[in-house]
Amino acid sequence: LKVLRSGREEATSSTEPTCRRKRKHSDGCQTYFGLIDVPAVTSLFENLLADFVTNKNSHVHHMLFAALVERYPDLGWSLSRSLTSYLPQAVNHFRRGQVCEVITSLLCQPVQLPEVKKEFMLSISKDLKCFCIDCMKSSEHEKKSKHTKPVIRLLHQLIVSCRGQAEVFDQCFNRDELLTEIHELTEIEPIKSSQAVVAECKKLVLCLNEMAANSQHRTKKSKH
Repeated sequence: LKVLRSGREEATSSTEPTCRRKRKHSDGCQTYFGLIDVPAVTSLFENLLADFVTNKNSHVHHMLFAALVERYPDLGWSLSRSLTSYLPQAVNHFRRGQVCEVITSLLCQPVQLPEVKKEFMLSISKDLKCFCIDCMKSSEHEKKSKHTKPVIRLLHQLIVSCRGQAEVFDQCFNRDELLTEIHELTEIEPIKSSQAVVAECKKLVLCLNEMAANSQHRTKKSKH
């Protein structure tokens, strides 16, 4: 990122008044990202992501994307649509799990530009939810605990991230349907024997129940 700069710095005269240069970057996104050429950085990472997800012999490591979303979460959100769209195309379950971990990390990160996160959340939440549900509904021989755990974690973090956006949650999730899917999943071997996956499922159920209780409380309060 230190070298992926646009030519604006060189184009700006050193004799130009500081106050005028500051006004050029007065809008929020431009001010925060400074001279980083966001489209160029996004395009570069999208190409690397495509190779990582679809090429079994890729030399790209998932830590490249993990480091991006951890150090520059606002910039990482520009990759959120690509991360979501490539999930079903993963060359194997292991690579799919790594992408799930990157998206989960992105959802956890605090951001300087909340409006950017909200915009992308609105565009990816439904697709992410559908992906997670489809994975949970997949044939039994594919339901290995090590492959299921990253998907459950992703779904849990997605729901947590939607807590403050009731309209997004209502559009994307059916609580009763989701609870049924989780219950059915925990009754299948080897999931049933995996304490780690069962623990993740319990966290998800607890989260859904808490959200339902809070929703009922707000409804009663509004009536009074």
